[in-house]
Formats: sequence, C-alpha cells, structure tokens
Amino acid sequence: MQRRKQRYNIGEVSNISGLSIKSLRYYDKKGVLVPSTRDVQNNYRYYSESQLLEALAIREMKLRGFLLQEMETVLMS
Repeated sequence: MQRRKQRYNIGEVSNISGLSIKSLRYYDKKGVLVPSTRDVQNNYRYYSESQLLEALAIREMKLRGFLLQEMETVLMS
C-alpha cells in the first residue's frame, strides 16, 4: 500500500497540478492558495494534500476562464 505524503513543496505542486511556480507564488501573494507551512530557515513553501487538490481545482478553473475573485469564491465555499 502506498502512503500519501503529508506535505508537498512548490515544485511538486507545480508538477502535479500543471500550474507554474510563478503562478503558485502569485496565488500565495493574493491569498488564494497560501501554503500551509513555510520553513523558517529557507522560506520554502509547503502545501498540504488538500491544498494540492485546491491547486488542481484552480488549474481547472483557470482553463475555464474563471477570474481570480471567482476562484476565491469557489475555494472559500
């Protein structure tokens, strides 16, 4: 049985979701997808499994032409 990871770095989220690292940083800055933790020593972003699913949802919404505010509304509900 394969065990799931508890956290994913920004590169892993980018590779899995198809969102660029630049986009993930933008969504963090705008408060749409803020990483669950940051390493205090190197400031690396780490995302939870549920946030990885949110990143996948963001990619789908982006492909369908959602605006940033609309994405926020969907993710908040």
